[in-house]
Amino acid sequence: EPPDAPTAAEEEALSAANHFRVQLFQKYLSSNTRPPLVVASAAALMEGAPAPSSLGGSTFRLTAGARLEMGELIEWLVKQRFRREHGAQFPWQFAVRGGIIDIFSPGESFPFRVEFFGDVVESVRRVNPATAVSMEKLDTAMVFAARSSASGRLSAFTDLLSPDAIVIAWE
Repeated sequence: EPPDAPTAAEEEALSAANHFRVQLFQKYLSSNTRPPLVVASAAALMEGAPAPSSLGGSTFRLTAGARLEMGELIEWLVKQRFRREHGAQFPWQFAVRGGIIDIFSPGESFPFRVEFFGDVVESVRRVNPATAVSMEKLDTAMVFAARSSASGRLSAFTDLLSPDAIVIAWE
């Protein structure tokens, strides 16, 4: 485990608001578009966000049928400060059993299960962490791992918006 792995308190800090924010980052990062309108509290806008330049390297696309070495994915997860556990029960955790990796990506309600056959992703599924039962087969899944920089600095949330975006903030 890397020395800068997230603490239990950091994992719990992924509140419902942060969960929603990460889902928005995922949506707009994967579509390469920016929201034309944002309605948020002033406090939410002031909290900041990961720098836009850091978002691209903080995603990993998992596609069924794609060639991928299992070790490459594990190495990326460790580098992104995911914690290896016996089961992926909470965001920022992953588990490895044989040719299977379960990954609980921040912003997701359930972890992904990636099944390998050699160096090929045989399947990607959404699984229930309590029962380990597959819930949904996916063609593609994005693991999103953006955090603040090592210095702890965040960008202004508005840096993620298009120049002509309309922002409505309330106190």
